[in-house]
Amino acid sequence: MKAVIFDLDGLLINSEPSWDKTYEIFIKKYKLEDRPHFHDQMIGRGLRGVIEIIQKELGLSGDTDKLLVEYREIFFKVFSGEKEVLKEGALELVKSLSNRGICQAVATGGPNKEMINSILEREHILSYFHVIVSSDQVKRGKPFPDIFLETAKELSFSPVDCVVLEDSANGILAAKAAGMRSIGVNSVLMWRKDLEKAGADLVLTSLEEVKLEDLGL
Repeated sequence: MKAVIFDLDGLLINSEPSWDKTYEIFIKKYKLEDRPHFHDQMIGRGLRGVIEIIQKELGLSGDTDKLLVEYREIFFKVFSGEKEVLKEGALELVKSLSNRGICQAVATGGPNKEMINSILEREHILSYFHVIVSSDQVKRGKPFPDIFLETAKELSFSPVDCVVLEDSANGILAAKAAGMRSIGVNSVLMWRKDLEKAGADLVLTSLEEVKLEDLGL
């Protein structure tokens, strides 16, 4: 493998609580009644997909692009108040890969590119990544392969030369569809089972468990 592609939310950073708060604030603002039965559909998808699901399931009207921008702004405000968000093992892993001269990238469906850069800079790991790709740059979000194919293109590598680290089943499905090796990482047993069902080549509980040989290096 020549490149390692990381998801951001729930993998490199513990942003899931902030996304949960964002959802609550958002639906409260629009006076929508929550229906938890569709929450699993939103996990690991691009933010546009999340907004479209809310529109469909809760009857939210309005321009999707404008709602997406608003949702992100709420998230960034909430997330900016959080402390110690870097996941265990993240810093050590990106440092180790950098020391070996391995190209690293971030491909995520939540924040836009500017926000991603800001988050990574705040956590002092931005300099380790050669390429940053947001779902805004592609037509379809995860579980479609578009974002990973775009990342490989920007890295100037073939998809078969890339390995993906993901915490969600939709992310694994996207990586597999792109023809990349995939490793699922999640501390929750239920989600690890979903990662296995999605076809992850390996499933671990933490980035601390990731070994270089697991990445094909």
